[in-house]
Amino acid sequence: MEIINEEYFLISIVIPVYNAEKYLEQCLNSIKNQTYKNFEVILVNDGSIDHSESICMDFVKVDTRFKYFTKVNGGASSARNFGLDNVTGDYITFIDADDWVDENHLEVLINNIKDNNSDMAVSSIKKFDMSNNFHFRMYSNQEKYLLNYNKLNREEFLVILPKLILANNSYKVAVSKLFKKELVTDVRFDESIIYGEDLEFFFKIYNNINSISYIDEVTYVYRLHDERSSSKFGQLHMEQELAIYKKMYERIEELGLPTIHYVNTLRNLLDYRKDYLDNRDLYNEYVEFLEKIEKRLLILKN
Repeated sequence: MEIINEEYFLISIVIPVYNAEKYLEQCLNSIKNQTYKNFEVILVNDGSIDHSESICMDFVKVDTRFKYFTKVNGGASSARNFGLDNVTGDYITFIDADDWVDENHLEVLINNIKDNNSDMAVSSIKKFDMSNNFHFRMYSNQEKYLLNYNKLNREEFLVILPKLILANNSYKVAVSKLFKKELVTDVRFDESIIYGEDLEFFFKIYNNINSISYIDEVTYVYRLHDERSSSKFGQLHMEQELAIYKKMYERIEELGLPTIHYVNTLRNLLDYRKDYLDNRDLYNEYVEFLEKIEKRLLILKN
């Protein structure tokens, strides 16, 4: 890979911080030691009541690239929106306060964008559990084939996005991506969403890109612990997840692009998680919605 010698692109790193004292220093040290040096860190303390503030200030005092902000507690989306309002860089990325990154994380992302002349780069995630074990995703041959691209234009990417999400979660989470600042000029996280807010946010960005590139290199470490347990999934989570994918389907249809992967995803979600949807009227509405789409697609096929 060609190495960028002139670090003329400023990268803004937005980090929402909430009671992260246990892991925050490791996260910030991993950023401070990046091989790519031209960055700013937007630390947004979202009402922490532990020692997160003092840890942040330790970095701010010795490194002018670290900038500290504090706000009343409003959740990760609120903190990220606050961060987006205060970035000054050419490119933006998100890192969570309990995660960390390899020392070449920024370099890999910015070089990929430069080499491919793309608006956004997406990389993969390795997970780290509470027993100090790393977990790497093992891809099937079909998934490897799907992810084997350097660059896609917006339309090509949007058509296969649901399949890419199934192959690699990076496409629907906030982290492990780098994107141009102008893509989010009028885009912010919906703070009313408690599940799927990252995907809802990035789908709006995906509609703004001209092109996107993928990096087959894992430089982001996602920490697994109880607070991120899927056992909390319930009725409201299901309603919001279905609503997000429905809006995605409607947008793809509006663009005149093939919607089959979005229809299949909605159908699979409804079947897989129907036990969480206690509202049977809403369940029946989605069943009828999908049946109408599938009938129309069958007519068009014949």
